[in-house]
Amino acid sequence: MLDVARRIHDASVITRSADWQLYQLKLMGYSNADIRKLVESALGDSEAYVNSLYEEAIKTDYIRYKPMYEYLNKDFVPWVANAQLRAIVEQKRRNTINDYTNMTRSLGFVVKEDTGLKAVRLTDYVNNKLNQCYVDIASGAFDYNTTLRKAVTEMTNSGVRWINYDTGWHNRITVAARRAVMSSLSDINSSISDQVAKDLNTDMFEVTAHANARPTHAEWQGGWYTKRELEEVCGLGDVTGLLGANCYHNYYPVIPGLSKHTYTKNELEEWKNDTPKEYGGKSYTGYEVTQRMRKMETNMRAYRERIKILKESGGSETDILATQARYRVQMSEYARFSDAMGLKQQKERIYADGLGKMGNPFPDTRKLKDIHLPVSLGARWSNYDIYDSESDDYYHFIEGTHLQNIEVFAGKGVSKGLKYEVKEGLSKQFGGNPNDWQHVKGFGLIDFYGEPRHAEVHWFQNRDVGKIKFKVKEWLE
Repeated sequence: MLDVARRIHDASVITRSADWQLYQLKLMGYSNADIRKLVESALGDSEAYVNSLYEEAIKTDYIRYKPMYEYLNKDFVPWVANAQLRAIVEQKRRNTINDYTNMTRSLGFVVKEDTGLKAVRLTDYVNNKLNQCYVDIASGAFDYNTTLRKAVTEMTNSGVRWINYDTGWHNRITVAARRAVMSSLSDINSSISDQVAKDLNTDMFEVTAHANARPTHAEWQGGWYTKRELEEVCGLGDVTGLLGANCYHNYYPVIPGLSKHTYTKNELEEWKNDTPKEYGGKSYTGYEVTQRMRKMETNMRAYRERIKILKESGGSETDILATQARYRVQMSEYARFSDAMGLKQQKERIYADGLGKMGNPFPDTRKLKDIHLPVSLGARWSNYDIYDSESDDYYHFIEGTHLQNIEVFAGKGVSKGLKYEVKEGLSKQFGGNPNDWQHVKGFGLIDFYGEPRHAEVHWFQNRDVGKIKFKVKEWLE
């Protein structure tokens, strides 16, 4: 996508039709090979990482079975000397690398059209998009920034996909690459589990469990099963069952009398009886929560791509700032939703694109004007209660001085947001729009039992409510 945008940039300085036509002839000659080379290079760099990932993951997983071998007086062959298991892992590793290679042979854009999604071969898409942009710019129909904005929006909304052209199945390239590695690791783990079970003469396995599992998987996760029951009860070998599409479960051999259940009955029942939670007037089950989080993560990756391409191809500052703002709004909603649902944010999924920081349209802090504290027995500021946790007492500002170096450090207008439960709690107790609350700090003189004392003071404020919940953060003298 960066390559397309840079070529559009080149078109902005081609003014003579003859030059443009010569450039097009050259482009049509090398673009297919050039694009393939770019993609192969990007995916090829990951092979060394895949190798190291498999080596460490398998060694760690295999060593867990040592106590079982010793309990049954079986010889435990160290990983480095276990030729049979290493051969299994090597074959799975090669399969994963082959999957990456296959991605370069079936890459395409999946374009959103009025009739739905349409798969277009990558090189055809690039040539057609460049032709369209060159004509728009050279003919004067659209200015450069408008043309670039349209192209970048379409590319990032549509996206580079890994397409099996025989079946029409497609995923975004980042999703496809992650799935290829995760599926292969699960396959390796099950192969090792089967081999260890054979060595130890056991036909009993424990299935892993986790919160917010697919409802059908929540029924059997965490249980002990024979190999036949894994197939009949858990659906092992079925695309919708254990180790199937988007399944995060796995299974490990256990020995009755030695092994202990990893999960308690209460844990499994709690995960199975998933009580929906309310957010924004809508009810979500645990599984629906994770699905919405995945969708928001996808949206943010698209925004990040758009920002990167606009920056590196000379896009207008207005377009970049507008996209950054949309990105931050989505990031804030992601944080609020995660907090409300009681789940940890998985930002590593967002940053898996390797694009680094995308900039922030909001400052880290926002400075406000100093406030003069009036001299009056009824002055509003003098009557604010300021709580000090050290003394468990309340104080007041000294009248006639100034509250200085005031900054908003969390909430509306700055990069750090307030936690969902904090701003919702403030609005419920004091009123105002939850998204308008700010956490503020400043420095002023406090009447400390008749003596002026300098302190850093924090409070919350909302344009419709005012300033509330003052507290001494630190005494400075």
